[in-house]
Amino acid sequence: MKRAATGALAVLAGALTAVVVAGAPADARCLGQGNGNTMQVRYNGITIAQERQASGTCDGDGIYNGQVRDLREDGYAAQVAYVDGSFQGTVAVATTSTWKNYRFYDQTGNNSAGIIFWSRPETRPEIPASTYGY
Repeated sequence: MKRAATGALAVLAGALTAVVVAGAPADARCLGQGNGNTMQVRYNGITIAQERQASGTCDGDGIYNGQVRDLREDGYAAQVAYVDGSFQGTVAVATTSTWKNYRFYDQTGNNSAGIIFWSRPETRPEIPASTYGY
C-alpha cells in the first residue's frame, strides 16, 4: 500500500512540473539598454503564457512597457509582478490570448528590478528574475 501511494505521488508530481523557459537569446525582460526578449511559462511541455517588451522600453528611461497574454483559458491568469525597493506587487493580469499592455515605473532610480511571471500557482518562481536598463 505504501509503495502504491508513493508511486501515485511521483506520477502526480511529474504531472505538475512547470518551468519558466527563456526565449532565445535572453529572458523576457531588459538585460541592458536595447536588449529585451520574450519570456514564456511552460506547463507539461506546453507554452501557456507569454510576456514581451513593447516598443519604447529597454531604453534607460526607468519605464518598462510590456505585454502579457494567457494562451490557455483554463481558469488561471498570466500574471506579472515586480519587486523594486519596498514595492512588491502584481502589475498585469491577462486571461485571454490577446496581448495586454502594461507599464512599470522604476521605484528606486536605478532602472533595475526583479520580475516574477507565472500563470498557474505551481509555475510561480520563488526568486524574481533580474531586469535592468528599462
